[in-house]
Amino acid sequence: MRYWNKSFQNVVLQLNEGCCKKSTSSISHLFRPDIIAILENLIKEMLPMAEPELIRSFILPEMIVRTISQECKCAVLSVRKVLLERVLIITMLLYNTYIIS
Repeated sequence: MRYWNKSFQNVVLQLNEGCCKKSTSSISHLFRPDIIAILENLIKEMLPMAEPELIRSFILPEMIVRTISQECKCAVLSVRKVLLERVLIITMLLYNTYIIS
């Protein structure tokens, strides 16, 4: 069984109950919507000229990964690996649910 750092668990494993409606490679849906909204607004204030799609698809996920990395004192690649595993698990669950129903 995998050992989870408590701070990592507190930051990462805030799954949105019922919010994962579609399969995506983004990690954003692994976080509570209120946290995402706050981060997105902060980025918009810092980078007012940035396109919303760029913020959502690249800047926001990268900021989340780096924040978790710093908070948990672990490598950025380790954080990405775990988050991608979570995305793949959710994607497979959604796919299986879709196929079965």
